[in-house]
Amino acid sequence: MVNMGELFANGRLINTPMERVPTTSAEFEKSKLMPGDLLFARQSLVLSGAGKCSIFLKDEEDVVFESHLIRCRLNKQKADPYFYYSYFSSWQGRSVIESITEQVAVAGIRGSDLAKVEVACPPIKDQKAIAHILGTLDDKIELNRKTNETLEGIAKALFKSWFVDFDPVRAKAEGRPTGLPDDISELFPDSFDESELGEIPRGWKFETLGALTSWSSGSTPSKKNPDYWGGSVPWISANSMKDIFAMNSELKLTVEGVKSGAKLARSGSILLLVRGSGLHSRISMCLAASEVSFNQDVKAIEASNEFGISAFQIFAYLSAISDQLLGMVEFTGIGAGKLDTDTLLALPFAIPGECLRGIIEEVLSPIYEKIKANLWMENSLEHLRDALLPRLISGEIRVPDAEKMLEEIGI
Repeated sequence: MVNMGELFANGRLINTPMERVPTTSAEFEKSKLMPGDLLFARQSLVLSGAGKCSIFLKDEEDVVFESHLIRCRLNKQKADPYFYYSYFSSWQGRSVIESITEQVAVAGIRGSDLAKVEVACPPIKDQKAIAHILGTLDDKIELNRKTNETLEGIAKALFKSWFVDFDPVRAKAEGRPTGLPDDISELFPDSFDESELGEIPRGWKFETLGALTSWSSGSTPSKKNPDYWGGSVPWISANSMKDIFAMNSELKLTVEGVKSGAKLARSGSILLLVRGSGLHSRISMCLAASEVSFNQDVKAIEASNEFGISAFQIFAYLSAISDQLLGMVEFTGIGAGKLDTDTLLALPFAIPGECLRGIIEEVLSPIYEKIKANLWMENSLEHLRDALLPRLISGEIRVPDAEKMLEEIGI
């Protein structure tokens, strides 16, 4: 074991304010990031937790860091940056950081705190071999994430084009090609009718979102009762709504916690954040991958399946109008954002003909199911990565055996 301070290339951590500086200034040079630099969040409001570690890998342009971050530049003759990034991203490394944050939770961690942290220091050759294995897993995880971003973007763009902007109808009304296969293009009308809720493709109708869904509010069982927490039922809050499917959460309820009055959302329900500071910049929503509980800042939305409108279609609709929803956010005196439920329930949802409803479902369903499968794989790979690290460090698993393991699962 060695102190982290012994691995710093310059023997110190540099911390500068988050300001734009001239590229010729001394401050710019001091705060410039280099590939392999580790960044630690100083306070709990940054990067989802004090001490969270990130690694800077790109060097296409000059990048500097700001005062809420601590830069750790390792001595690469002794320490492989990716090895230590993996270490501090694992439960072992996080527990080390948590031991610091428990002592300085208010002020945040300091560079001097990190410099005193004791870490395992295998030979640099072993570090690089382990880092390669963990990096291979991270590459696969990142590929899955990018694939999911692409798939989600396709679903959102297609639904918005067909059923929010009515692009095929406008194209036909103006005598332009729709760009769609003839059998699908024929299903769109070539003109609009007026309705109480606005212009609507001829033969279609509007229903309010409230008429197509049922909504329920969440709750938080008493955190003072340890019997309610530490179970297996994910409890979804804003912090858990990072992906398109809610699969897991740091906090989980026990059976007793659920029975205490917690609300449950069935698998396939839509979870929408309607209150919180996160609404300043984005609309947080996801689909429940399994039965989950959720807190009072979240609404669970279930599709009634009336008119053949599924939860996938409702989710695609909300994604398509996310900019509109962001504009509807009201702000309270303490700066938290709020989405008014009555306003949401009154949103107009275009109901196309039966054939088009079937086609869009045939398109959306495999996209969202593929996203879900990728996320399950991502979770499995993350668990494998975290399980491998301590065993590789201790020598319980040899590097060739780990490489064979990855080869057997197709990575």
